[in-house]
Amino acid sequence: LGIDENGYVPILAVSVRELENRLNQCQGALRGGNMNDLALHAHTLKSTSSTIGASQCTEFARLLEQAAAAGKSDEAELFLGVLERYVREVVRRIQDAHPGTTNLSPASPAV
Repeated sequence: LGIDENGYVPILAVSVRELENRLNQCQGALRGGNMNDLALHAHTLKSTSSTIGASQCTEFARLLEQAAAAGKSDEAELFLGVLERYVREVVRRIQDAHPGTTNLSPASPAV
């Protein structure tokens, strides 16, 4: 991205919050049988994962999005379960590398 580590940490903070939020949204959509919302939240998870280089999350978010769009709830449930594990691992690794990451605010624009 052409930024140093200090500039990247706030991006990680926002991404961690977004991953956790969208994962919760996916779980709720699947429980409620709302495959359109599930596909939308999976798409956002895919984008967020890709932004931070979490390739396994990106792949399973893609598979989840496709299953949801096709109305395949059994497949979606399977992919969401795998995605949950990968997201938790990514979040753990980010927090281990940058303690307090989830408490950071997004970077302020340069003045």
